[in-house]
Amino acid sequence: MTSTALDSFELSGVGRGRLLAAGTTLLGNERPVLDWDGAAYPEHAANGPERRVTVPHPFGMLDAPVTVAAMSALCPEVFAADQPVFCLGPGGSIDEPWMSRPFHEVNRRDDDPVVGVTWDEAVTFCRALSARLGRRVRLPTEVEWEFAARAGSRSLYSWGDDVRAGGEFAWTDRNSGMQVRPVRTRRPNAWGLFDMAGNVWEWCADAFRTGGDVTGGGAPRRSIRGGSSCHHATATRSAHRFGRPATERNAFLGFRCVIEAAGRSVGGRGDAQ
Repeated sequence: MTSTALDSFELSGVGRGRLLAAGTTLLGNERPVLDWDGAAYPEHAANGPERRVTVPHPFGMLDAPVTVAAMSALCPEVFAADQPVFCLGPGGSIDEPWMSRPFHEVNRRDDDPVVGVTWDEAVTFCRALSARLGRRVRLPTEVEWEFAARAGSRSLYSWGDDVRAGGEFAWTDRNSGMQVRPVRTRRPNAWGLFDMAGNVWEWCADAFRTGGDVTGGGAPRRSIRGGSSCHHATATRSAHRFGRPATERNAFLGFRCVIEAAGRSVGGRGDAQ
């Protein structure tokens, strides 16, 4: 696997990022996965087949999910609408009935990843940031996301093959108290990207396809990646993919942005989205 993280950059009011070089990467997984207790289960078919792909151009990526503070600054209308968000119930268990809470109640801390945003609202943020920067900003494709999450690794997780070794890198149901945590409070991967594993699922640009179906029998779905603070730690493996309706507002679902780069600079002008 080739590529490396190059320059870091700062976007005022939004956060930091990394410029990733073009390269090739492993994508997908077909090996059995060991759960926390060591029991093996077959990898989901949707996460394969295992293959090599090339990312042909460098691109910038925010080094953490978009925060409450950044969303509030660029898209205040989302906070003004205060739509209900699907959250864990009072017992704090993923297996108990979930409940709805107002958007502002689940997005109160500025340094938390913003959650409860639909796919369209994530795209709206990207467009607002595009207008500010004069360069195209968008959601990552699944290939770009996994390329960045792996950070040059061939293992199940960016830190290796043992899920139990991920506590320093990922907020999951094992260490989070079933709550979203502030960004950049776990160790970054080898390319300096935080929260690529755990904390919040992240919207990707792609429609979620399994066997050609993009609806799951209902509304069209978009791909989400990374696992979350309320999901099992094995969901943080780099190849794991899932899909949710684009209109869903979930208290463990956020996003991060890609900034299209020309050469090695993210400060110049490019195509606005």
